[in-house]
Amino acid sequence: MSEITLAKFSVCEDRQSIIEFGTSCEHVMTDKNSDKLHKGCNITWNRCYRLAAQFLGLLCVVLLAAIIMLYVENKRLKTNYKHDERTEYLLSNALATARDQHQVRFNNLSLENEQLENNYRIIQVSYSSCVEERDLLQNITVNITKGKHQLRSLISNLVKDKDKLRILSNNLTREKDQSETRYNAIAEQRDQIQNWCNNIKDEKYWLQTVNSHLSEERNILLIITANVSREKILLQALISNLVKDKDKLKILSSNLTRDKDQCETRYKAMAEQRDKIQNWYSNTTEEKVRLQALTSNLTEERDKLTTERNKLQLEKGGLQKALSNFGWKYFKSSMYSISTVKMNWTVGRQHCIKSEADLVVINSKEEMVFVKLDKNATIKKTLVPPDTCKIIFQIFVHGLISNLGAWLGLTDTVNEGVWKWVDSKELTTSYWMKGQPNNGGRNGDDDCGVIIFGKTALQSWNDSPCNYFSYVICEKSLSL
Repeated sequence: MSEITLAKFSVCEDRQSIIEFGTSCEHVMTDKNSDKLHKGCNITWNRCYRLAAQFLGLLCVVLLAAIIMLYVENKRLKTNYKHDERTEYLLSNALATARDQHQVRFNNLSLENEQLENNYRIIQVSYSSCVEERDLLQNITVNITKGKHQLRSLISNLVKDKDKLRILSNNLTREKDQSETRYNAIAEQRDQIQNWCNNIKDEKYWLQTVNSHLSEERNILLIITANVSREKILLQALISNLVKDKDKLKILSSNLTRDKDQCETRYKAMAEQRDKIQNWYSNTTEEKVRLQALTSNLTEERDKLTTERNKLQLEKGGLQKALSNFGWKYFKSSMYSISTVKMNWTVGRQHCIKSEADLVVINSKEEMVFVKLDKNATIKKTLVPPDTCKIIFQIFVHGLISNLGAWLGLTDTVNEGVWKWVDSKELTTSYWMKGQPNNGGRNGDDDCGVIIFGKTALQSWNDSPCNYFSYVICEKSLSL
């Protein structure tokens, strides 16, 4: 009986219509007019059915629109959150990469500074040699002294540059800490957004539950409609019981009034829930604007770091150019130098070791092409202005005549036929000339590898006696 009462309150909200229906039925009972009773009841119940159908249709449309809006907004927020999270990840990686590059560059400059100090000691030795020959080069001795002062000035400038790089490294460390702080703040905001999304899912489930309850009430209403039809037939057959039915209708009217009040209470609760959803949507929009501003700031910071990286690359080019003036050339984390005089393989290796280097080891095709010298080039002898006493032979990657060669860090003196590099690694990829190695010396002692400049890059190696005199290619690795 309570389920029937609840369904009837949802169908008919017009209390006055029920009262009029009771009055009409009482009047008809008095007049013994069954036709009027039948017609009045039909009109009243038809009005109730129409009102109930309109109310349920409107309520379903409103709920469907609210669910669709919440689903679309939730999907859009998830997409924006994923995009912001990936942008933050890319920026963090770019910042870490830039920091590592600056650290490597700082370490490389430290090594380069030590090399410059070694070069300075070599120049002092050359100066002592010039003093011993002062009978022939008395005038040039003064120029050597001036050149020494210039080198000292250059070293002093490099030391200052090293200090600047140290300051730059400290600044980058502070920027890294600031970036980590910003990253933690963004992570907290991400967790808050995730919590909001979970709340939206819970509210969506609640609305689906309410919709399910309304569907159940609609089914109950249909059952009640069938019951009312049967009751109408019973009323026509049992006119004598109208007095009792009138009392029942009064009780039913009271129940409907109470159910109507309950419906209004639930409607107010749903309105409050709607206001909460609207407030949440407003707060989410403000948070999105704040995240967009933060993304813009991160983009500006990335652009600043890119500009700083370009400046550092220009400084690197300048330092490489300065190193070339001391006879060294940079290629893929290594520095290369070719001697200005010929010497045998053993002496040549000692010469490289004194410079904290060793005879060149070819590890790749690209390095082979770099070290190979063009056959049409010539030895470039460049005199430094008349204030120096020494002729500096600047022999570059593309700069030796075709009938010259240079020692490689390659030998089979330990085990004949088993060629190894000076770093004890066995030879795996070779670039021998056709028919080489043939151990074709007078005593079968072609035990050292030499590169012939006039040959093609990938077929330019020859085996020669280690006591022959050739130029020496030194390699110094700058890898950490």
